[in-house]
Amino acid sequence: MTSIPEDASRALVVFGRLPVHGRCKTRLTPPFSLEQATALYAAMLDDILSTASMFTDDTHVLFAADTCGATTELLTAVKQWPIPLIDQPISDLASRLIACYGLTSLPTLLIPTDVPQISAKQIDLAFQRLISNRQAVIGITLDGGFWCLGLNGVQPVFLETIDFTSPSCAVDISTSLADENVDIFLMPDVLCDIDTLHDCEIVADEWPNLRFSRQYRATRIEKEPKNI
Repeated sequence: MTSIPEDASRALVVFGRLPVHGRCKTRLTPPFSLEQATALYAAMLDDILSTASMFTDDTHVLFAADTCGATTELLTAVKQWPIPLIDQPISDLASRLIACYGLTSLPTLLIPTDVPQISAKQIDLAFQRLISNRQAVIGITLDGGFWCLGLNGVQPVFLETIDFTSPSCAVDISTSLADENVDIFLMPDVLCDIDTLHDCEIVADEWPNLRFSRQYRATRIEKEPKNI
C-alpha cells in the first residue's frame, strides 16, 4: 500500500464496491450469471484502480468501497492494492457520497468504478478545473448520471436532495451548485457507465484494450452455444 504524499494538494476518491457475488452489477444478471457479473465488475475495478494509481505520487488517492459480504481472502488481497481502502458507512447513497468528501479537506474528485474507460488525461483536466475555491467539476454519463464529481470549497450536503436514479441527476447536481453560486465546469466527454448488456457492448467496442473489454469478450464466448 502506498503512503499519502506529504505535499498532496488534491484528493482522488474511487467510489464503488468490492467484487462480491450478488452485490455488484446485478443488473447484468441475466444474461450473465452472478459469477460472470462479478468477474466483469472485477475487471472494471482493475481498470479504474490502475488509472487512479497513476496519481499516487502527488495526490491523496483512496478507494471508498462497500465491503459487505467480502471474504477474509478478498480483504487480505485488497491490502496488497496500491490504493488505501476506506470502508463506506452503511447508509443511503447520498450519505455515503457525502462521507467521501469528508475524508479530507483537500479539493476532491470522485470517480465511480463502473466507468472503466476514464483516462488519466480526463482526470488531469478535471483537476485543472478544480484549483480555486468554490469550484465544481461534473462529468456526465449517457444515462444522465455522473462519471466524475469534483468539489473544492463546497459543502456536499446538497447531495441529500438529489435523486441519483433520475435521468436528470447530473443536471440536478449542476442546478443545485449553481443555486449556491459555485463555479461549474462540465467535462467535454460524455461517457457510458456500465449497467446493462448494451452498455457493455458500447464500452467494449470503443475501448477494446481495457481489462473489462477483454473479460467481456471472453464471457460472451463462454455464453455462445457450442457447435456439435
